[in-house]
Order: sequence, then C-alpha cells, then structure tokens
Amino acid sequence: MTPCAESHHWPPVDYKIIRAAVLRMTSNPIFAIPDDTSQKFVALLTALEHAERKAAAQR
Repeated sequence: MTPCAESHHWPPVDYKIIRAAVLRMTSNPIFAIPDDTSQKFVALLTALEHAERKAAAQR
C-alpha cells in the first residue's frame, strides 16, 4: 500500500450489501444489465471478499 492509503482508516467493505444491490439492479429492467455481467460482478465480489479474509487471517 502507498503511504497515503495506509494513513486512511477505511471502514470494512460489506460485500453482502454490494452483492444485494447488484442483484437488485440486474432484476430491474431500467438498468438493462445482462445476467452474465451481473454474475461476473458477483463472482468478482466473492473473490475479493475471500482474498480480504485470507489476508486478514495471515496478519
């Protein structure tokens, strides 16, 4: 991390809220997000969540 990023104390990311928002948006026809795009985004969030937990466990 850069010194600037280390100096800030960011709150933990709540992946459940983000994942639920993505799923809500994809179910709304106004946003017109394809299902495969939402599935890829949810998979990315899941991978980030697992990586963050793994990094926290190693500290």
